[in-house]
Amino acid sequence: MAETREELEALKIYGKYIDMPHHTSSKHPPMSLQMRAAQFAPFAALTGYEDKVRERARIVDSRIELTDDELALIDLNLKKVLSSRDRRVEICYFVEDALKEGGAYITVEGAIRRVDQIKREILLEDRSLIHMDDILKLESKSED
Repeated sequence: MAETREELEALKIYGKYIDMPHHTSSKHPPMSLQMRAAQFAPFAALTGYEDKVRERARIVDSRIELTDDELALIDLNLKKVLSSRDRRVEICYFVEDALKEGGAYITVEGAIRRVDQIKREILLEDRSLIHMDDILKLESKSED
């Protein structure tokens, strides 16, 4: 078999090592295949990339702007609930997303504990605080 000049030079320099036995350490135990593979696994150069892709793909709702008639209906329903003995309501309201523009509509059911007209907030018995400008729908759940 014809060898190139470079191969002959390499054989001259390193030829003595070809037939030598493989070295095994007397101090260190052999590494498992999993550990050896981990050494050659790609490092996490893009740490957090998958999280960012997942976050980007996550769908959020945009806030629905209500008409004056819809706002008046919510206000009327709130007044009816506040005048009744049982102040149980179902409220659908918008919660802004902490990470991106938009948010989600959440529906809760509970009894109204207090309404702050100055701050425009509704406090429910379970201590949920709902801003009135975020309400999409408010319905009475009382037995009256």
